[in-house]
Amino acid sequence: MFKDFLAWSSLTWVGGIQYVINLLRFDKLPKTPITSKISFVNTNGLVAPLFVSVAPKAPLPILTMRTNVTSDKPQTLVLRGRSSSDYTNVAFEETVDVDAGENEFIMNVIGFPFVPSFVLEVQPEDRTSTTLNKLEVFP
Repeated sequence: MFKDFLAWSSLTWVGGIQYVINLLRFDKLPKTPITSKISFVNTNGLVAPLFVSVAPKAPLPILTMRTNVTSDKPQTLVLRGRSSSDYTNVAFEETVDVDAGENEFIMNVIGFPFVPSFVLEVQPEDRTSTTLNKLEVFP
């Protein structure tokens, strides 16, 4: 992760002297609202994060995010708010426990004098199958 570059990589052993290297670069981020399902990339049990561009509709000191995810087993999601201009700058980090099946949770983001645009990183646990079903922001 660099100031203006988002990427993820994994190196997994598949047996003998064979390894699999995966490189994932995020060129164009999905924007809120997300109404179509997005599955998290899972390679040999290692799960890549998903980055979403969040732009508040009005300059207010509070932003409410309503998120719906599906998971194949109980897990803890890590949510990080990163600066849109410098991805290494983490403004907030929160964890959310979800059960197996479909889950919906609401999270408030507070900023002063207003909540600016940011990049939301959603990181599921490894060895899970996770889908982001919906992500809406209010107002």
